[in-house]
Amino acid sequence: RLTTALCNLGFCNNKCDPSLFTLITASHQVIIVVYVDFKIITRDHLHLIQQLITKLNDQFSLKQLGDLDYFLGIEVHHLQNGFLFLSQTKYI
Repeated sequence: RLTTALCNLGFCNNKCDPSLFTLITASHQVIIVVYVDFKIITRDHLHLIQQLITKLNDQFSLKQLGDLDYFLGIEVHHLQNGFLFLSQTKYI
């Protein structure tokens, strides 16, 4: 059901990783990673994310947990330039 909804919104399902969805145009890109009942959405344009969340909220019960800090053993650090720094120092 989620795959159908995302494809209807213009997202492409990755053939190598079925949990990865992308929407890429000349002016922006949105990436969604789905893991069980967690969805991680990243973007280069915040307004697009708000629109996407509104559209998905019409069909699904979403809960926003804020900025991503840790996921599946990966630490996520938000840099001032908007980039994300990923590390697994706990495994070293």
